[in-house]
Amino acid sequence: MSDIEKSKLIQLLMEQRDDLRKLLEEMRQREEKSSREKDALLQRIAELMEQICKLTKLIEERDRKISNLQSHLDVANRYDRTSQKKMRHKLDEMLSDCAPKHGDLMRSAVRYFDHFWTQVFRYQNDGKYTIDNNLAERFIRPLANERKNSLFFGSHKMARVSAAYHSVISTCKFHGISILEYLKKFFREIVAGNRDYQKLMPATIGIPANKSCANEHRDKLA
Repeated sequence: MSDIEKSKLIQLLMEQRDDLRKLLEEMRQREEKSSREKDALLQRIAELMEQICKLTKLIEERDRKISNLQSHLDVANRYDRTSQKKMRHKLDEMLSDCAPKHGDLMRSAVRYFDHFWTQVFRYQNDGKYTIDNNLAERFIRPLANERKNSLFFGSHKMARVSAAYHSVISTCKFHGISILEYLKKFFREIVAGNRDYQKLMPATIGIPANKSCANEHRDKLA
């Protein structure tokens, strides 16, 4: 249950309590009315009390689940940090001058891991990052298929051009942004002299995103 849903439940609970107070006030004002009207009011009060109890239980259950989830997350984070320290220690051993000799591929892999150590564990500090890059791998399928079908790009330069092209297209699809609108706005900004590329990315250039299209595209890749 999200914070918005909880707020709605609390708001509904307050409304039910207000209705209950109004009914009690109405009962006091109708003391001289018939017993049938009083029975109807009592029935309505009982129904409101039942609804209030149900809403209160829902809120308590939601808070309990959040507390349990936080406990599991704390345990997972402690385990993750411990594993990270062990990996760092092992990596430092392999990078030291006293380490046993390894093949060229192993040395390249170790140096690569050391160079991108911070990026590999960035997901621990920012929830927007995922623990893997499976989604990105699925988005570059068209590039892999094009490479197989065309057999060659003609040159290293054109291979980089193709990679950049597919990166832009896939990023626009990922964010639910019109590819044509992005390219038009991007080149208008470039012609105008804008070189702040961080603000010219599909997610930051200022084009409204269609979340439904983005989610649909991600589902197709899943």
